[in-house]
Amino acid sequence: GLPACRQGMDALIAESAAVTKTDASGGARLSPVPPGTYYVFGVAPNNAPPLLWNVKVDLKPGENAVKLDQRNATLLD
Repeated sequence: GLPACRQGMDALIAESAAVTKTDASGGARLSPVPPGTYYVFGVAPNNAPPLLWNVKVDLKPGENAVKLDQRNATLLD
């Protein structure tokens, strides 16, 4: 249920290198993190059906960009 989901999200946030929310157009900026391999995790619960992302990214020094869309999302049924 919802409390268990919230507890899981809180645990993910506590162990994250950075956390952000998207703006109305879906854009977001993260605080700087060291170069390396990370997983970008995101949830769009208000879509029908809801979408989930868990995308592996290799960040290089400098600016990086990641696009989360339906092609790299999992549909939650």
